[in-house]
Amino acid sequence: MPIKYGVTTAELFESLGLCLTGLPIGKVQTCFEENEFALINQPDHFPSAETLIRYRDELGKRAPLASMELMWTAHKGEHLLISGFVHPPTEARAWKTFDLMGETSVISVKGLEGGTDLPISRPCITGHRKDNQSQRIILHPRDYECSGKDLEWRNIDEWSNHALAALKNTGPLQQALRWNAGVYLWFSGIAHSLEDGLSKAETHMASGQVKTKLEQLISWRKHT
Repeated sequence: MPIKYGVTTAELFESLGLCLTGLPIGKVQTCFEENEFALINQPDHFPSAETLIRYRDELGKRAPLASMELMWTAHKGEHLLISGFVHPPTEARAWKTFDLMGETSVISVKGLEGGTDLPISRPCITGHRKDNQSQRIILHPRDYECSGKDLEWRNIDEWSNHALAALKNTGPLQQALRWNAGVYLWFSGIAHSLEDGLSKAETHMASGQVKTKLEQLISWRKHT
């Protein structure tokens, strides 16, 4: 489900030329194995959750259902689960739920609109739990020359243009992409520090590797 009835991740990818809807779950698994990338699309792969939408509309206040959507994962093996939150009580409830779910590697993020997109206009508040050890990490974009204004959403066509430009290391989304990519490379253990993560992100963006990866995924989908 999209954050607050907004645009879905599948719609964003499709605006970049990568259609990830309509794939049977077996093809999603193949994409994951061959490209180390996959997207679970709720209408295609989780129809029982899709039936909850009308209840959200009828309830008006949809917090319990919306929180549920932020916590589930389709991956059965070892993984890092990243979940967004808005208010501290929501985060506390999520941690208790993760305990019941048996999730041992989790990061909570006070992201934009309750999602996992890290802001560049304010400090990034995150919570980490690994092997029953918890810690709070607060990151300040300005300390890494990444601060700026979070781009206001207008429409998908404008976002698509900005996103494609950012993949080429330019445009108004460039700083946000570098910051998010750098932080998550560090959080996932691919980079040994935040500075290393930001350096890796900038290198991949400037070299065209990120854009090339998107083109490879588009080609894979066309031949599926």
